[in-house]
Amino acid sequence: VIRSSQDTLPSSAAVSFYTTATLLSCTVEAGVYDNGSKDRTYQRTQLRDVEVQISENDPTVAVLDGRAAISSRWRPKTESGGRVVTVALSNTVEHSEDRTAEWR
Repeated sequence: VIRSSQDTLPSSAAVSFYTTATLLSCTVEAGVYDNGSKDRTYQRTQLRDVEVQISENDPTVAVLDGRAAISSRWRPKTESGGRVVTVALSNTVEHSEDRTAEWR
């Protein structure tokens, strides 16, 4: 399920496009920022997933060490055999006051 655009948490981004492909490959990169020192500078840690694949039969995949998910919605095929697909990247870290550092 692709979350509503009105949600404030978790954050997400999505794109829709027309394709005749039955399998899509995605590579995700992101950064996590931790408060690294007393002078309020943040330390960035790079997160990267190897190529993951999604399809109509396997539309959602956890990525970035379980911190995010790629989800997809596959519309019905057109007469020409293509379809509109929406692919979204959503933050799956649950917000809590005790885990504020994970949201930075």
